[in-house]
Amino acid sequence: MEQQSSGKISSIEAIFMLLIVIAADLFEMFVAAMVAVPVIGWVLIAANVFVSLFVWLIIQFWLIMKGVPGWWFVVGGVLDVIPLFSFLPCKTAAMARIVIKYSDLAEDVLKVVSKVPLPQAKAAQAALRAAKTAGKIAGKV
Repeated sequence: MEQQSSGKISSIEAIFMLLIVIAADLFEMFVAAMVAVPVIGWVLIAANVFVSLFVWLIIQFWLIMKGVPGWWFVVGGVLDVIPLFSFLPCKTAAMARIVIKYSDLAEDVLKVVSKVPLPQAKAAQAALRAAKTAGKIAGKV
């Protein structure tokens, strides 16, 4: 049986892909901090190119297979190549934008947080509702 792509990202997929992109961006920040070290910095810069390309290809392929437009991730990848923006978490921001628009991750987290009877849960609920509203507004722009 063939599985049809629905264009919707499951919460598990969203968490998994966000973890991959966050790890890649953290590695880029580490490389940016280690550039000044003579030999190690050069090796890390070369490794960073391959890590960045590998992560970009995996995420882009995954978005294509899910039927989700990946233009935001392309923009994040292009910004990642520009030296001024290369140390910023552009890929993570782009992936977060895609997850907010095409996933129910925020709603799933809201369901879990709503069952927690702590005072901090109210603030977390309000923040998640604001993030979901911002995602809907950004989707209309």
